[in-house]
Amino acid sequence: MANQELLLFALNEFGNAISHDQLYIELSWLEQTANTIVVRVTGGIYVAQLNDSGLDVAKGNRFIPGIRRPIPSEIP
Repeated sequence: MANQELLLFALNEFGNAISHDQLYIELSWLEQTANTIVVRVTGGIYVAQLNDSGLDVAKGNRFIPGIRRPIPSEIP
């Protein structure tokens, strides 16, 4: 699980800095369209958790247009 500030920090560290609004849009797409995460909002904090479908995508076992496939060295 990761909250919005941790996600924003990580994105910035990897050179993909985005706004809070853009993060909420991306999280919404991943949850509602791609069905790869579950988002909970608790006290105004967004918390994202990978679901089984998202794990399949991360491992390269499922393809969703708009999500980059992992390269072999990224797969545990």
